[in-house]
Amino acid sequence: MSDITVRYVMQNLVRAFSPENARDVQAVIQLHVTGEEPGDWVIRIRNGQCVVVEGVAENADLTFTAEARDLLDMLQGKLNPLSAYMMGRLDFKGNSALAMKLPTLFAKGMDYLKQQSGRD
Repeated sequence: MSDITVRYVMQNLVRAFSPENARDVQAVIQLHVTGEEPGDWVIRIRNGQCVVVEGVAENADLTFTAEARDLLDMLQGKLNPLSAYMMGRLDFKGNSALAMKLPTLFAKGMDYLKQQSGRD
């Protein structure tokens, strides 16, 4: 899975989204990625839909900051997000209840993204 990039994940994150778990969720999530593949991404969840765009949100409900490699490791299950936070490799500000809900909102996860892309 070494060819999976942050850009690939963000451009295909909608495929991992589980709308059935997001019925009452209205949120703007900012992702600030540093390191080898820096960038800013905005994830908007509203009315059971998810939209991901490159950029910066003015009023995010939740903001994450992580290095690209750590982010990909978390998404692939190689790095536990709570452990990453405790080690200072993941920072977040904002709605902690929303942060805890993210695994259910994107329950299809990386395996689903991988299957859809035909990647190993």
